[in-house]
Amino acid sequence: MNKIPLLAGIALTLFSLICRAERPAWVDDSDHPSYQHSQSYCAPITNQVYDAKLIAGAKVRGAIAQALDSHITATSSLVKRSTESEADDIVSEQLIEQIEVKSSHTLSGFTVINQGVYSIEGRRYFCLWAGIAPDV
Repeated sequence: MNKIPLLAGIALTLFSLICRAERPAWVDDSDHPSYQHSQSYCAPITNQVYDAKLIAGAKVRGAIAQALDSHITATSSLVKRSTESEADDIVSEQLIEQIEVKSSHTLSGFTVINQGVYSIEGRRYFCLWAGIAPDV
C-alpha cells in the first residue's frame, strides 16, 4: 500500500520537471535537416494549454504556408471576448486567434517534430516545432 503514494509522488515530480523545462533551442533555430520547411512558435498559456496549442499550431502552419508560396495572403488577429458573466463580474474570458491562409499548396506532409510546455522568462508557454516533408 505504501508503494502507490510513492509512485504517485515520483510521477508528479517527473511531470512537474517536464512542465518547468527551459526555453528549447529549436525556438530560435527552427531548421531541421529532415524537413524542407520547418517553423516553431511559442504561445503563452493564459487559461488552458489546449488554447495555447491551437494558437501555436495555427501560427506554425501559417508560417510554413508563407514559406511555400510567395503569393500567399495571410492575416492574423487576436480577439478577446467575454464568454460568461454573472451580474457585472466576468466569470471567464476567451482569447481567440484567427488566421486565414490562402495558398495553392496544401500542408499534407505536416508533421509535429517536438512540442511541450516550457517556462520562458517566468511565464508558461506551449511551444510547437513542425515541418513538412521535402517532397510535398
